[in-house]
Amino acid sequence: EALPEVTARRTRLMIFASACETTADSQGRILIPQRLCQHAGLKKNLITVGAGDHAEIWDEDTWLAMVAGIDSEEMKQTLIGLGF
Repeated sequence: EALPEVTARRTRLMIFASACETTADSQGRILIPQRLCQHAGLKKNLITVGAGDHAEIWDEDTWLAMVAGIDSEEMKQTLIGLGF
């Protein structure tokens, strides 16, 4: 919302242009198109993470590497600064 309207519109177009509609099968699974799997680096084992108003799907190895790089003391200080 802080972006100028023209920039925000272009950004939305770039993000949503690759979106696709899908439905769950009888077991509640969804098929992620191959092009999106390749773009996101998704392989075999996936992690679904709640992220505020949406969920994110991560490759397990990528997620674990990202989480391992989080400094817990820095995170604690950030949360304290936000009033948590």
